[in-house]
Amino acid sequence: PPDPAPGTEDQAVAREEKEQLRRLIAELPEEQRDALGLTQLEGKSYQEAAALLGVSEGTIKSRVNRARTRLKEQMEETGKPPERRTRA
Repeated sequence: PPDPAPGTEDQAVAREEKEQLRRLIAELPEEQRDALGLTQLEGKSYQEAAALLGVSEGTIKSRVNRARTRLKEQMEETGKPPERRTRA
């Protein structure tokens, strides 16, 4: 049988990674999720996000940084083969 269309496997992997990222974002603490969503998904500036959430710009930066760090760690963790994953 012929090979599947070029890029089909890559597209499936990309979809899987996006879904995983959505799940991980949903698991973030609400404050981090809100700050990340406003600045990274909606394109608001830190200043705009701070005004919308009623906190300082520094607080937004901190929440976004913590969210990014947590997501990166979780993505790296879930990317490991099952036998190498550590328990949290």
